[in-house]
Amino acid sequence: MTQVSMTAGALLLAAAVWGWPAPSPRDRIPELDAAAGRSGSRGGVVTLPGWAWFLAAAPLLLAGPHVALAAVMVARTAMSLVGQARKRRELDAGTASAARAAEVLAADLRAGATPVAALTAAAEEAGQPLAGALAEAASRARLGGSVSAALERAVEDAPAMLELRRLAAAWRVAETHGLRLADVIDHGRGDVVARRAHRSRTAAALAGPRVTMLILMALPVLGVAMGQALGAGPVGFLFAGSLGGVVLIVGVGLTCAGALWGNRILATAEGTR
Repeated sequence: MTQVSMTAGALLLAAAVWGWPAPSPRDRIPELDAAAGRSGSRGGVVTLPGWAWFLAAAPLLLAGPHVALAAVMVARTAMSLVGQARKRRELDAGTASAARAAEVLAADLRAGATPVAALTAAAEEAGQPLAGALAEAASRARLGGSVSAALERAVEDAPAMLELRRLAAAWRVAETHGLRLADVIDHGRGDVVARRAHRSRTAAALAGPRVTMLILMALPVLGVAMGQALGAGPVGFLFAGSLGGVVLIVGVGLTCAGALWGNRILATAEGTR
C-alpha cells in the first residue's frame, strides 16, 4: 500500500468517526424510549453509527481510498442537509398545529368550556405529536392534576413541540397567578400566530439565498461534466489516484464545507439550529 493510500485510508477512518453521532443522555436509559413508544430514530430516519458509514464506503475502496473518502463526505453532508430540511418542516408543521390548538383552546375557554373539554377539542384539531400531548394533558386534568405540568412533561426534544412549550408556560402563569385562563391562552395564541407569520416571511426572504447555495454546490459537478464532454477527461484524472486523488478529496471537502457552512448560516437566520 502506498503512502497516499495509507493516508486516504486514515482520512476515511476519520470521516467515519466524524459521522459517529454523539450519544444522547436518553440513550443511557432505553426503558424511557420503550415506555414512551419511541424508537432510536430521529424524525423517522434511523441514525447510522460511524462503523456503518465505514462499512458502506468499504466497497468503494476497490476504486481507491480517495474515492471512498469523497463518497463518505458527500453522503454525510447530504444527510446533514436533509436532516436540517426535515427539522425545518417539522418546526413549520408544529407551529401551524400549535396555532390551531391555541385558537380552539381560546375559543372554547371563552365560550365557558372546562379545561378538560377545551384540551380534548384542541387535541382533535391539532396534528401529531401535539395531539397526543394535549390528550395526555386532558387526561391528567380530568384526574385533578396540573395541566401545565402535564404539558411540560409531554414536551420532548423535538422541533414540533417548541410552541407547545410556550402554551404550557402560558397555562402555568394562569395557574400560578390566578389570571383568567381564556385571556392568557388567547394572548399565547396571538404570540404563536405572530411567530408563524414571521417564519413565513423569513422563509420567503431566504428562498433566494437557498437557491444560490444549491447552484454553487452544483457548479463543481457541472464543471467536471463539461470537461468530460469536451474530452478533457477530468473523471479519469480524479479517480486515478495520486495527484488526482488529492484534488478530488480537496475539492469535495471544500464543496461539502461550503454547503454545511451555508446551511448553518441559513439555519441561524431561520432559528432552526
